[in-house]
Amino acid sequence: MHNTEIGKLFEFSLKVLGKSRIPKFSGKFSKRTYTQHQHLVLLVLKTFLRADYRKVCSIAEDLSATFAILDLPKVPHFTTLQKFFVRMQNQWLETLIGQVLHQFESIKYLAIDATGLECDRVSRYYQMRLGKPIWASHFLKMSILLDVKRRLPVAVCCHNRNRHDNRDFLPLLNKIEKPVKYFVADKAYDSEGNFEVLNKRGITPIIPLRISSASINGKLRNEMIDKWATHPAIERQYHQRSLVESFFSAVKRRLGAEVRSRLWHLQRREAMMKVVVYSIMRRASYLFWIGFLQSRLPLIFFIVFGISIWVFKQSRRANCMDSFLIEVSSEAGRKVGGIYTVLESKSR
Repeated sequence: MHNTEIGKLFEFSLKVLGKSRIPKFSGKFSKRTYTQHQHLVLLVLKTFLRADYRKVCSIAEDLSATFAILDLPKVPHFTTLQKFFVRMQNQWLETLIGQVLHQFESIKYLAIDATGLECDRVSRYYQMRLGKPIWASHFLKMSILLDVKRRLPVAVCCHNRNRHDNRDFLPLLNKIEKPVKYFVADKAYDSEGNFEVLNKRGITPIIPLRISSASINGKLRNEMIDKWATHPAIERQYHQRSLVESFFSAVKRRLGAEVRSRLWHLQRREAMMKVVVYSIMRRASYLFWIGFLQSRLPLIFFIVFGISIWVFKQSRRANCMDSFLIEVSSEAGRKVGGIYTVLESKSR
């Protein structure tokens, strides 16, 4: 396990690529100077550093660890990466998103929402000087399904123009093969058809209704009204949806809120690349902290044991019951044992 952030990013990216079915070479008679996995990991680095093709190849020359992890014979020319990005398949990125969540068997809370990424590089100050409205700049719309508990994407859909969020509901949901318990969405996804699809799949919807008149059409929509009225906990469950906004905010802060490509199909690919890179970053960080806690379990045990002895002595001075002290010490030991069991199961 590498200690640097880029090293962890490379290592986990190669691990995900190794489990995917993406071929190492584009064809039987390709030059085989570089593998497609090496190209993909360098594109991960490009997105992570928010750099262009020329800059990421220049940075790779200064990273001695890059050669050791990727086994690169030499740093490719920046046009090599750019041409690979043009010919790569969008299906590969969807495969990588699925591989990050591959080891998890089910999803408790599944949330859906959409956001926009800027496509224009024009300065807002320049737009203001020309008298053009700032909001008129072109943007790419991205809808996403998110595993709320793990903050990891499950499916992504992109469009080059504004459209209603509900149109992406079925295409995204049809990509899900794992069992889901709850589906959380805002009022934009309020539809009797959506409720029927979720009901057939055994998923409990948590979607507030758009009440525009005194009567509400649809049997399942009326049942949802009753749930909101009789189950106070449903409002707390609905606020799990706000974590999708946190995911969008984190992606834009870490990897940028704009796409640099000019062509639509490359803009879509670049937006999906941001989602893939952030999910790899988050998953690699999660595995790092699991290993960190495992390596320090003896230290945690002695800290808890020392606290228990201190409590015991303080209680003896206060003439407290010995049975209570023994119970406190045993409870601390059980907590440490529980932590160790959970970490062992996660590492497997």
